[in-house]
Amino acid sequence: MKPYNLLVSLEGARLGHCGIASDIRRIFTALALEPKIELGGLIFPSGPAGINRQRRIKTLEASAILHELQSEPEPRRRIGRIIRRMRSGLESYGNSVRQHKLTSFESDVFEDVIWRLFFAGHAPQKVRSAIMKASFHYARSLPRPHLQGRSPWPFAAPPKLDIGQYTAILFQEMRPVRLPRHVVKFVRYHDAIPVTDPDLVSDRHAARMHMVTLTQCARDSHFVCNSRATRNALLRLRPDLEPYAHVIPAIVEAPRAVPKLDLQTLIDARALNGGEKRSTPFSPARRNGGLHAFVLAVAPLEPKKNVPVIVEGWARSLSRRQGVKLLIVGGAGWKSAESERAIAPYLQSGEIVRLAGLSDDELGMLYRRAAVLVFPSLVEGFGLPPVEALHAGTPVIASDIPAFREVLEDAALYVDPYDPEDLATKLDSLVIEEGAAQKHARLKERSVSVLQKYQSRAVSEQWLRLLETAQPRRQD
Repeated sequence: MKPYNLLVSLEGARLGHCGIASDIRRIFTALALEPKIELGGLIFPSGPAGINRQRRIKTLEASAILHELQSEPEPRRRIGRIIRRMRSGLESYGNSVRQHKLTSFESDVFEDVIWRLFFAGHAPQKVRSAIMKASFHYARSLPRPHLQGRSPWPFAAPPKLDIGQYTAILFQEMRPVRLPRHVVKFVRYHDAIPVTDPDLVSDRHAARMHMVTLTQCARDSHFVCNSRATRNALLRLRPDLEPYAHVIPAIVEAPRAVPKLDLQTLIDARALNGGEKRSTPFSPARRNGGLHAFVLAVAPLEPKKNVPVIVEGWARSLSRRQGVKLLIVGGAGWKSAESERAIAPYLQSGEIVRLAGLSDDELGMLYRRAAVLVFPSLVEGFGLPPVEALHAGTPVIASDIPAFREVLEDAALYVDPYDPEDLATKLDSLVIEEGAAQKHARLKERSVSVLQKYQSRAVSEQWLRLLETAQPRRQD
């Protein structure tokens, strides 16, 4: 029998290339390769809890759950939201008085669909056999966490979950769940942004939901933060969690080597200009000994990604006047009107190209081809794109915030995220000025030791040490 039996929640793993989804997939993949860990995956139903109409036939119930994971959500109407909120409250109360058990997916029936839904296109095919050796489970009727946080009956206790043979469980977000006393509960804590920076989030209830679930999880959880900056933010909210707040960084591997992709073909397929896919001629010139003359920004149109400053800094730069274009990778987010206004004139002229729906391989190709990645976020917990760009050998300009200073150390150039002129100056220094190639080389040399910290093997060892030392916490 293996020393550690760990169940990992896969909720959020299907959210494409976003940070949380990438983090959980990479953690699961790395731990699946660890011979000391007996690994399980926990899949939550995304539709009506329980799928009671098919409960009597286990295979049909499992099939329905997997189907719902890839279904498009129906448009929400106000009356529907009210009904769902009342229903979630009743569910929360009902779930608080009964215990839920895991149900296993039949591996020989559902292996292909689980691989397609969660790992294909992200994990290399060579690790498929290791990943699929894990057991995969679901829990009937366990309420979704966003419904728990909004319950109109906040006094209802969290639901009970019996996880069978597993001695530890890792949730990718704060999950108020009561577990057997011998089980160690880990929560992956990504950031405190809903509370500390409420103007940057989409939901006016986000801060309340965050604090409600944090209070509930603080009774029995170990919080595994992705950076010291995130841990510090957590402890500002709950200083009493200091003994139970750990730091394990994200896993970031080099982009896979794939056959050369044609840039214009990619843009024709993925361009999202003016809200609709549209072919955009794109012919980046080469300067300074072969450096590609386009700037890359991986930034959904949401406030914390600081797209207006990205656009203004690029627009002020001499690089732009010499034909250097800006590629923005990311779909529409929330509160995106200001970002859309900033990029609109340049979309029409073809100087900015927006791309969305890229695969990991396609994004890796852009990292390698770009002259520089700009990432002046207002706040982050970790920030995957800058590290991915360093892996591809591309220099990074990042905002001067604690998380990036910690994660990137001296392997990036830093800018004031509120100063477009600072961004323009740093951009020109890496793209068109004399000595740009030498600056690239120096940053690349500095990145070697930085990148070693985020290799799968190094991070896996930290997870093993935590599994060895962490003790179950009893609820108050």
